[in-house]
Amino acid sequence: MTKIQIDKQVRLPLESDVLLTRLSIHGLEKDEESCLKAKEADNRKVVTNLSLLSPEQVVMENDRVDEAYEIKDGKRQRKGYSYDLSYRVQAEIGKEKAIEQSLEGLHGKISFRHTYVLKDPDEGKKIALDMAIQKAREMASTIAQSLGMKVVSVEEVATEDYPQGPVLLRANRAAMEAGHESTVTSHVHIVFLAE
Repeated sequence: MTKIQIDKQVRLPLESDVLLTRLSIHGLEKDEESCLKAKEADNRKVVTNLSLLSPEQVVMENDRVDEAYEIKDGKRQRKGYSYDLSYRVQAEIGKEKAIEQSLEGLHGKISFRHTYVLKDPDEGKKIALDMAIQKAREMASTIAQSLGMKVVSVEEVATEDYPQGPVLLRANRAAMEAGHESTVTSHVHIVFLAE
């Protein structure tokens, strides 16, 4: 018996079906009480305004208040209190502008990062894995035939899917205009036996 080892990777582009937005808010106030009030007001506005858009999910990821310092005349001096809020919002593709517009006028400075994901990448992973196995089988058969042999069995199989969990593709202007594509990658390692 002759061993034929094949490593095959398949990248399968799929249409993204979910918008994932990460938003961060940073504010600075002179005293702690004002800072806490501004933070709570921003949090209320985020929760209230986003709920009107009917997102699938809003998760707060960060909520903190810290003393803020600056260096003045070579000395570290407190300049007030800062707050940071961050959220992960899962919604329908196409709600990017609505999310941004609904959060105008906050006390703090807000930044957005839109990403497009597959809601359920498992089906894509299965298709990519099937394709990788089929291509590995074809390659092994071609190698065996060129040696005057035939593949008779499989000794070992190992697979990997990339990435684990949601499949992410950073949004950019071209991606937004051309559609929202994500990629599922499957890798298969197979040792075939030929005779």
